[in-house]
Amino acid sequence: MAKATPAGYLNDHLTIFTNDGGSQQIPVMIEGRVQPGVMVSPAALFMGVVRPGQKVTKTFVVTGKKPFRVLGVTCNDKSFRFDTSKEATPAILHQIPVTFVAGAGVGKVMKTIKVKTDQGEMTSELLAFAVVATAK
Repeated sequence: MAKATPAGYLNDHLTIFTNDGGSQQIPVMIEGRVQPGVMVSPAALFMGVVRPGQKVTKTFVVTGKKPFRVLGVTCNDKSFRFDTSKEATPAILHQIPVTFVAGAGVGKVMKTIKVKTDQGEMTSELLAFAVVATAK
């Protein structure tokens, strides 16, 4: 597979050419899953139902086929904070704590978290969400 092949499911066919006069082409279905070198789990991280101002911490996991370093974790919302201080050493598995501090507004908060590693240009992503609600 080419390095540019995107991660995900593959469902295609290929044709085998033969010198058999009765059947010169044989179509063959192929299926597979292309896995990236680095994967984030879970794909979506639910931070919970929280009150305005409440702080909650959850963890997501970044795994790879070979040891790697986490260079940074970012989100375009300052309500999400990350502790990557223990991730400087190359490893096959990294556990990243995420702290969410709910703002004053109520409603659903849904943001994308990006993980940059030393495994090339690709950035891994996961969706983080929470529901901010007042106490009843």
